[in-house]
Amino acid sequence: MKKIYWYIICDGKLYLPNGEVPCEEFCPVAPAPGKIVFGLGLISGIPARAVCCEEKLDSLVGVRDAFELLPESLYKPALAALEKVLWDLNSQHCPVCGGRMDPAGFSGKRCCSCGKPQYTIIAPAAIILIKRKHSALLVRAKNFRGTFYGLVAGFVELGESVEECVAREAYEETGLTLKNIKYFGSQIWPYPNSLMLGFTAEATNDKISLLDSELTAAEFFSIDNLPELPRKDSLARKLIDSWIAEETAAREQQAAAKLAAQQLAQGPSFNDFEAFKAAAIYQK
Repeated sequence: MKKIYWYIICDGKLYLPNGEVPCEEFCPVAPAPGKIVFGLGLISGIPARAVCCEEKLDSLVGVRDAFELLPESLYKPALAALEKVLWDLNSQHCPVCGGRMDPAGFSGKRCCSCGKPQYTIIAPAAIILIKRKHSALLVRAKNFRGTFYGLVAGFVELGESVEECVAREAYEETGLTLKNIKYFGSQIWPYPNSLMLGFTAEATNDKISLLDSELTAAEFFSIDNLPELPRKDSLARKLIDSWIAEETAAREQQAAAKLAAQQLAQGPSFNDFEAFKAAAIYQK
């Protein structure tokens, strides 16, 4: 009997009975009629599928909340499952003639009336960790839940590069101009249909002006006075953690260099008798 991981999406949430992804030969619930069953590749040699369900189910968990329940190998496919199922639900009719869209190849559809092809849509967004000397800019947005601070972010507009988006969002939201914009990494982000691209940059000025009504607070923080930070599964947190590691390493190197300079100025110490015997002054 060949088992399959079933990522079942219902009302935008993930079905996790007993906090686990069902792994069975057949789907434990009836897939919604007319909806695509998507392949998600292999997980430790076991195939994974994403399906849409219209039944009323218990044990539904928000996909982001599933991060606390699932190992990383099982969590990442959940993000892809949500994206694919939502795209299928939101592309039932042709944007040109209104005809029915039928599955056509991998991650694609074709209108049964006019033949218009349609493919999965990704909306790129940029998120930026802005540094100023030994501090980093953290912000509070109106739509943030809880009390944590995050990073400046925004969607790429038509006609601009991601780097241009980084500079524009930083200026529009905080009044800061940037230099040394560098790519950091990317992450699927169930916004939905988003690909978050992470960058680091340096601010050329330190006067913050909240020009955008989306933000309620923005401040440069050192690693000594950090506020509550974003969740571990977010690209924002990965950017912040990487910066914290860099700052910590720089402090350790500075402290080691200072200690070495002090020891050099003081001359050799012979508190250890064996070290004293091995010293050139003892040999003389």
